[in-house]
Amino acid sequence: MKNIFKIIRISKPLHGVFAVVSFFVLLLAVLQQVTPLTLKVIVDEITQQLQTGDGSLQRLSFWLGIIFVINVLSIILNAVNQRIGDYLASRLGKYLTEYYYRKIFTLPQKYFDSELSGKMVNQLTRGIVSIQEFIGAASNFILPAFLQSFFTIGVFVLFCSLDRRFGGGHFPDLRSREPLLHEEVGRAPSFEE
Repeated sequence: MKNIFKIIRISKPLHGVFAVVSFFVLLLAVLQQVTPLTLKVIVDEITQQLQTGDGSLQRLSFWLGIIFVINVLSIILNAVNQRIGDYLASRLGKYLTEYYYRKIFTLPQKYFDSELSGKMVNQLTRGIVSIQEFIGAASNFILPAFLQSFFTIGVFVLFCSLDRRFGGGHFPDLRSREPLLHEEVGRAPSFEE
């Protein structure tokens, strides 16, 4: 991990692109949380219609339209993010190649007497290709997955705490050691009852 931060620190000209990729990853992770919250509003609207008859088809259509817009926006932003992530990986590879070859060309001739130059160039190339692949995977898959997981857990914890605070009882108390189905634990349901 220390080496990754060192490589990012070395590649100062690309810090702006790193910031853009980070922004898109964060924005996509937030957008992934909006759809389930919007679905909650839709389910509440349908429940209200079924229980009291006061639901509105116009509000339901509006929220379904919002989900559609969010999904289309997510697809577009994800495509842009992946394109920028691939661009970042290729630019980083080019920059590191130029940086390290500049470094190699400034070494004294005596250094090359004790080292095989082909072996050194091969290791350098393999290292740069590995870094490119990692940055591409991190910007396109790894970071979005981690952020979406953290946001999902955060939203779940928020709703659990709000539910307990207001006495809703919709979510189980995860701190409780009691089984959820007290006396029926371990007993299969019977269809004859």
